[in-house]
Amino acid sequence: MKKIEAIIRSSHFYPVKDALHKIGIDFFTFQDVKGVGNQKK
Repeated sequence: MKKIEAIIRSSHFYPVKDALHKIGIDFFTFQDVKGVGNQKK
């Protein structure tokens, strides 16, 4: 078993899902995250 972590744009979700399905990966966890750049400490 191997673990792969990736951050992708939500607009690329379905192409990535289809590509994973083609190579035999049918189960994965998806979490929608929203963020805004230029944060200051």
